[in-house]
Amino acid sequence: MKKNALKRLLSLALALTLALSLTACGSGEEEGTTEEDGTAPAETADTGDSEAWIALSMNAETLDLPKTTSLGCRQVSLGTVWERLVTLNSAGEPVPELCESYEMSEDARTFTFNLRHGVLFHDGSEMTADDVVASMNRWIENYSNVQTLVGSGRFEKVDDYTVSITADSPALTLPDMIAGATFCAIITTAEACADLTEDGYLKDYIGTGPYQFTEFVQDQYIRLDRFADYVPYGEEGYVDGMAGHKEASIQTLYYSYVKESATRIAGLQTGQYDLIYSLSSDNFDVIANTAGMETQNEEAGTLILIMNKVEGLCTDVNFRKAVNMALSMDDIMTVGYGSFYSLGSCYMDESNGFWLTDAGSECYNQGNQELAKEYLAQSSYQPGDVFTILTTNENNRDKLALVIASQLEAIGITCEVEAYDYPTMNSYSYDPTLYDMYVMSYSSVPLPTLKAYLGDGDGFWTTDETYLDYLAQFNQATTKEAAYEIWETIQAYCWEEYLPVINCGHYQECYAWNGSTLSNINIYNNIAHMWSATMS
Repeated sequence: MKKNALKRLLSLALALTLALSLTACGSGEEEGTTEEDGTAPAETADTGDSEAWIALSMNAETLDLPKTTSLGCRQVSLGTVWERLVTLNSAGEPVPELCESYEMSEDARTFTFNLRHGVLFHDGSEMTADDVVASMNRWIENYSNVQTLVGSGRFEKVDDYTVSITADSPALTLPDMIAGATFCAIITTAEACADLTEDGYLKDYIGTGPYQFTEFVQDQYIRLDRFADYVPYGEEGYVDGMAGHKEASIQTLYYSYVKESATRIAGLQTGQYDLIYSLSSDNFDVIANTAGMETQNEEAGTLILIMNKVEGLCTDVNFRKAVNMALSMDDIMTVGYGSFYSLGSCYMDESNGFWLTDAGSECYNQGNQELAKEYLAQSSYQPGDVFTILTTNENNRDKLALVIASQLEAIGITCEVEAYDYPTMNSYSYDPTLYDMYVMSYSSVPLPTLKAYLGDGDGFWTTDETYLDYLAQFNQATTKEAAYEIWETIQAYCWEEYLPVINCGHYQECYAWNGSTLSNINIYNNIAHMWSATMS
């Protein structure tokens, strides 16, 4: 379906009018100027073939996925531009993607991956073991959790189409990490891995996926175009979670960052956008009852409060317990997600059924001001000390942070909320001098140790010796059953004793699209996978 520049301009004008109307009718968004709409300039809008416009609620500051946990970055490029050795099926299990098969040794230390032959990169070169070794070792160097798992182990070339890695100790969950880590184990060329910026970022986005990177206009849009020489795998029509036979029937994908919910909705209604992320519960019925519109809800992850355990007020565990005991999660989650959430103490989400546990649940969602005040009195907190909460001004995070501050002020804690755009907030989270606690949402992952906030990297600083000993036991388990028993112990210890983070609850993501023009949307793991989509 072609959309020329004139139609875009007319759609934009109508979208802005509708956006103001929706805001005035109580969409839950603050009034103010709208963000850049992200439409392409006239000279790039008409590709001569089909194009789809996707409106994101989160900004994508980079497509170098081993360097960021940003969901917006994955929503644009994971499965489209980038592929991995193994990916997740609909059951959350690691299955082959760029490898044909893989084997694990009996002691769960050595993993051998047999690569697919004839896979082409977007620069036309064939993927071989040299590329995989360079990419995977770069991933390990950027990801502290996998470093903890494999120790000194690194990927090595066996032959042109075989790679292996031998960990220092059992690493049963390594395939799950490769398939499901939010620091993604993407495969690019060995040359790209060697040609980095001063900050260690990729200069070129050269993947193996069905779409190739074309253009990135910061804070406006990212353009991907069909890779004509893509080499698919699996039987035609096979789609299972993030795995599947990728068709890339749409020629061009435009991903726009559209901060305001009302603007995304109005753009969908006018045809400016074909699909939008983060349809709010306030406006769900409006879209769901509109002829031709399709919607889908998916459990997406957890809202987490990260404690600064390096310096400041949260270095005191009694202060951390006072904060936790004061919070009423329904109020917090309602402001953040409307009705699109569920309460639950487990760090893992419902889709991760094997790992679900209620260990430590008696410490969750208490809203007990008297007990909170007792913990506060036992802490080193002094009246007038300022508790700084860092958050983003996207997706109502600033509003829910104000609710948290209000609940804490009720027990005598002086609070200050500092809200920034997501990239700024994310960069500040690595500096412990700037905050006492920060607010972050984390996508569903198939493995507890993929929860980045339970790691010891910068921004999390989970350094408690007892916890780290439990984590080592988990990583060295040789069966999932043994790992589960240790996981229950870890969660109980976190809630009852250590409290490195506070899990507020589990949120849902709602997607909406124009079903009269767009079909075969595969939604899984917080991403609307456009490689399966078709347009009419």
